[in-house]
Amino acid sequence: YDGKPLELGKDILYTTTSDGTVTAQYSADGGITWISGLPTESGTYLVEIFVAQDDANQFYADSCRITVTVEKGTRAISVPKVTGVQGLQLLFGNSAVTAGKGDGQILYGYSLTDDVSAVKEWFEYGVLPVAQMPTTYYLFAKIVGGTQYEDAYSLSLKVEAHVHDYISTEVPPTTYEEGYTLYTCYGCQHQYADNFVDKLAYLYGDANGDGMINTKDVLLIRRYIEEKDPVTGVSSVEVIAGADANGDGVIDHTDLDLVRRYVTAKNPLTGESSVILGPTP
Repeated sequence: YDGKPLELGKDILYTTTSDGTVTAQYSADGGITWISGLPTESGTYLVEIFVAQDDANQFYADSCRITVTVEKGTRAISVPKVTGVQGLQLLFGNSAVTAGKGDGQILYGYSLTDDVSAVKEWFEYGVLPVAQMPTTYYLFAKIVGGTQYEDAYSLSLKVEAHVHDYISTEVPPTTYEEGYTLYTCYGCQHQYADNFVDKLAYLYGDANGDGMINTKDVLLIRRYIEEKDPVTGVSSVEVIAGADANGDGVIDHTDLDLVRRYVTAKNPLTGESSVILGPTP
């Protein structure tokens, strides 16, 4: 099968001395149902060829029947590609049919040897297991199904998987972004995030909770520090958690100085400051 219907005189050869018109019909059910023309798909058919009566040369009409098998066509599929990383797992896919039609399903698999017959399972999406030790994998793709073409298998893509050795870094939450733990592999620099923490419900530097950072907060933090009992560490002045402008868990002169610098550096047109509040990464 090559995607085209059969042709008399090209795919099905015949010989006649008559000048009568030659036509054909075919049946896929053993002669019960007939269709004019020649088969257009793969399969086994009963084909009947007619030669019309040739009065000029005094030939009667005639016909013959033959069994014709149209084999499924061949096709090819490209080698899969590494498409990304999900958590600790390598993803692969993006194969395409390079010859023949893609009237089937593309599946992906892997093995520990460069032998497609060693693939144990095939999946719609290619995912490698988490490596427990340095491992060489061979990735494959195949296209199966469809009525007109044989199944096809790709060549392999060789990949080296190593055991990730992660270093964790705590990224604290801000009022703009979630906090999380960032894991970075020491060997390959692969990163992923986990242990997410909700955004803060306040602004660093906003001591009075009005949603703004200005001189009111500077004055309030100063009063808070001045009224703090040196023995108990408790102040008679109330502030919200945003008074801890640098996020170190303590409200002191460092926070006061940080908020003062933030307010002084604020652009009167945009309202933005060049001084950054919150924990230092």
